[in-house]
Amino acid sequence: MANMAKRRALIIDVQPTTRWALRNYFEGRGYEVAEAESGIEALALAERFHPDALVMDCHLRNEENNELVEQVRSVLGNVPVIVVASFERIDEAIPAIRLSLERDSKDDVPLLEVEKKHIERVLRKHQGNVEKTAAVLGISRSSLYERIKKYNISTS
Repeated sequence: MANMAKRRALIIDVQPTTRWALRNYFEGRGYEVAEAESGIEALALAERFHPDALVMDCHLRNEENNELVEQVRSVLGNVPVIVVASFERIDEAIPAIRLSLERDSKDDVPLLEVEKKHIERVLRKHQGNVEKTAAVLGISRSSLYERIKKYNISTS
């Protein structure tokens, strides 16, 4: 029996842990996976790797997402695009999806600002408890402390 070529997925996300989780998911389903941290890196990889699917973070700026998808499609044709989003609860996800569909790219918020606001919200929800907040965010306490310092977030 001849070897069948594996399907290929190109994952684009700034967070290494998210890329790792997506890699495990797709490799577990028989995909060969390549990873990129940015649209520029993804485009270069797409030209060499020729993915069958593009998996990208919904928190990249819309203009970067749209531009990247168009550039990849100019190289590869109509490759399917999977946009990944994560929310604690479905009732938070639905309004965010609706909002993202309605908004114009001029209203985009930089990824770092999205991360800062999300950390602040989860910290407030857990009354400043760093251990609970880190667990909800899926990061270590030391990583959370680094972000708290980086964004000058109050834990009280």
